[in-house]
Amino acid sequence: MKEEATEKMGMEDVLKARLKSNEPVLEHLPEAFALLASSPLLPLPLPPVDPAPIIKHAAQVSNQACSIAHSDARESSWYTRRATISAIYLAAELHQLTSPRTAPASLHLLLENT
Repeated sequence: MKEEATEKMGMEDVLKARLKSNEPVLEHLPEAFALLASSPLLPLPLPPVDPAPIIKHAAQVSNQACSIAHSDARESSWYTRRATISAIYLAAELHQLTSPRTAPASLHLLLENT
């Protein structure tokens, strides 16, 4: 149990640092997400939404965070851990777009409830 708490604490520090790295470019993030989500492959009047690049971004961040925090999940728990961290990070990053000051607290609550 204590080992799990240590891992979560390390993970929280890593993800908070990643959110902090967004701060200098925060005003540009909504446009960046819009560009990531739009697919230029289909010539439609409204650009179709493709969530794959955004999910890939969150998966890359969670994979890096798990490596830095030394998450030692094995077999199926490896995938579960990264999927959970991806969802938490993406939720915190989207929260950061609307309320930058409360994003770290939101991240903390999300990690506490996993």
